[in-house]
Amino acid sequence: MGFWNSRKAFPTVLLQLLLQVWTIIFCSAADKSRSYVLDLTPDTFPAAITKHSMLLVEFYAPWCGHCKRLAPEYERAAQLLAETSPYVKLAKIDADKHKSVLSKYDIQGFPTLRLFLNGVPEPEYEGSRNSDALVSYVRRATAPDISSLSSEAEVDSFQKNVSDSSPIFLGFGLTESVLKEPATKFRKKAWFAVVQDVSDDLMVKFDFDKTPALVVTHPEADERAVYYGPFRGADLEQFVQQNLLPLVTKMSSETLKHLREDGRPIVLGIYSGRHPESASHFMKMLKAASPANRDFVFSHVDAAIWPAFVKPFGVDKRTILPTVVIWNGLAEYSAHEDEEAFIARDAQTQITKFLQDFKANKIKRIKLKEPSFLEKAKEIIWGLPTVYMLVTIFILVWLLQGCAWKEIIRDGSMDEQQQRERLRRSDLEGDLGSDRGSRDSAEPLVVSRKGSCGGCK
Repeated sequence: MGFWNSRKAFPTVLLQLLLQVWTIIFCSAADKSRSYVLDLTPDTFPAAITKHSMLLVEFYAPWCGHCKRLAPEYERAAQLLAETSPYVKLAKIDADKHKSVLSKYDIQGFPTLRLFLNGVPEPEYEGSRNSDALVSYVRRATAPDISSLSSEAEVDSFQKNVSDSSPIFLGFGLTESVLKEPATKFRKKAWFAVVQDVSDDLMVKFDFDKTPALVVTHPEADERAVYYGPFRGADLEQFVQQNLLPLVTKMSSETLKHLREDGRPIVLGIYSGRHPESASHFMKMLKAASPANRDFVFSHVDAAIWPAFVKPFGVDKRTILPTVVIWNGLAEYSAHEDEEAFIARDAQTQITKFLQDFKANKIKRIKLKEPSFLEKAKEIIWGLPTVYMLVTIFILVWLLQGCAWKEIIRDGSMDEQQQRERLRRSDLEGDLGSDRGSRDSAEPLVVSRKGSCGGCK
């Protein structure tokens, strides 16, 4: 009897299971199609910045390639913030369609990201355009200049919630007032916190042996530095400023701005990633030379990956790598006279001596090499989106073909004119020859020869 009941119940159970599966699939599909980014218009814009105390707005154009690349990262950032910080909203507005917002909010290009705090716009966001950086930027805008932590667990949680590559300054045995000035000045470039309860475990974990101490960590570079004072005036600010970047920063379009803003001369190590063993040794030497030369900011770049960047420094396929140049961040740099100075095993010593000679004004300054007109044109063309590049190539080919056809037609018409001129002259000479023959019978042979090309009758 139980068997038959179970057989009768089986279709019902199967139907319920199928319904549940379809419900899960439908909901997940609906969730994927759902956007966490508010789509604004000039009519809804004022109400949105009034309703939401913190609103990050993207001013975009549908045809903009950079906007298209930003779209999935922007959506991902909106979803992350919706899950962790629901009071923060992300929005977008088609500024190309609604041109009235361009002048109102000083939009110079696409995409432009601006954060509105209680309806008041912040300066344009110029950081990395990935979801983690966007989330970190918004969180930092809402966070206090200095956080107060009371335990090791809170320290761990604070470090975990920092989702970008910014340095973290932790004050052990310090009050908030001590770090107030540098924390306010550099709040957009670093995180600051003070730890109230300093345990032995924290001292071991962060590698300091007394308090008060200020420890800076760079999570991505796995680096830290300790400062024991004095905790006042220019010395404290100098330590913070010199440690906003790792010992050696990878040169990229994103870090270039920070390196220039630092103000110190940039020691740029140039190597080729095609030779990993040599590059690894060179990077170790560059990093080892950095702590003793804090008057400089150190960076590195792979010439094989970014040849256009290193070319103005005189680096091409014939240059012996690795090498080091000292760049002022503008239009001047200095290079070592010995091209093989930095390939030896004592590269660290060579780097240090090079920097000392630079400070002693023993190294000449060189002007950056300006790209030629053709190089600039090539960079512009290859920097265009694919569609625009294809259209540009098509127009150039069309113009060249047009010129070629004009030349062919011109040449053809000239040939035809020349032939007609020859025939005209032949006819004329033939007629003259006939006349001469009739007047002077003493020269029939000459007349006959001249008339043969003219078609004498």
